[in-house]
Amino acid sequence: MRDRWSDNHESFCWEQPIEGGRVACYGRNGRIHPTRMILYPEMIYRAHQGEALVDEATLKIVMRCYYPAEFEQAILDHGFQILQRWGGYAGEPYGEGPELVIQFRE
Repeated sequence: MRDRWSDNHESFCWEQPIEGGRVACYGRNGRIHPTRMILYPEMIYRAHQGEALVDEATLKIVMRCYYPAEFEQAILDHGFQILQRWGGYAGEPYGEGPELVIQFRE
């Protein structure tokens, strides 16, 4: 993950047609805190009328990534009960898929 996030290039995410043009979204990884696994990605939205760029907005995001055991502990530390765990939205085993998905309740 650290290697992937050290690449600060802009990449295309999606595009949506609008009346007279289109809106496109791009992502840039930004940077990563080397020990706390805090990520600083940016989402860049560009509006075009025809081929002309007419507006641009950048959303700066701060995300914290967790190892599977740390993620579970953060939920438990806040008084929640864990019901189920998955490693991704396709039902992969927890800790083996591309995401950490936990169902929990108070």
